[in-house]
Amino acid sequence: APTVGAKIKIVFGAVTSNNHTITCDATSTLYEGYALMLDNDGTAAQCKVFAADESDDDVFTMNGGTTGICGTVELVGLSNNRWQMQAIVYSSGTVATPFA
Repeated sequence: APTVGAKIKIVFGAVTSNNHTITCDATSTLYEGYALMLDNDGTAAQCKVFAADESDDDVFTMNGGTTGICGTVELVGLSNNRWQMQAIVYSSGTVATPFA
């Protein structure tokens, strides 16, 4: 569970064939914030921002492709059931939201 003011920084060097996830401790603990998705080949059309919907997003997944290959994720505890997320992630193909 988050603690108010707690900070965590996670650096993903490369996701290969397995999903890498950051999962909250309970379904009642949620993410808010954003993921800036940058296409790894620099295609401007594939640079997108996805925001957590703050209603049920408790998992962040990088799949080695459309939802993330590598990047940096920073979490800040806002309350005992809420994380603020700021993610800068490189992806490939047609980028998709990493939040679920």
